[in-house]
Amino acid sequence: MAESRQLADKADAAAGRKPRPVIDRDICKGCGRCVAACPRHVLRLSSELNRGGVRPAEYLGEGCTGCAICYYNCPEMYALEVHTPAQGKPRAGRAGRAGVAGKASPH
Repeated sequence: MAESRQLADKADAAAGRKPRPVIDRDICKGCGRCVAACPRHVLRLSSELNRGGVRPAEYLGEGCTGCAICYYNCPEMYALEVHTPAQGKPRAGRAGRAGVAGKASPH
């Protein structure tokens, strides 16, 4: 039963019905701050290297609550966003888009 729930959680996250972090593997520098900050422990450093030769952070695929603590701890602009499903009225994130916590451009 737990396995079927995990599959359902992954399908919901993939379909945008659950919050999830979206990490750009090539921008992430693998500092691990988001991994250490996540209260649900749903992030880890990848076993594979990115183009920069570092192990970027990756999402385990389930369990994200959309709290965005990982996002606020990430020092690298554009490396991490937290996507949350729209519920009723859209709420603007820092980037000005509904349901996405992302770092706004300085320009």
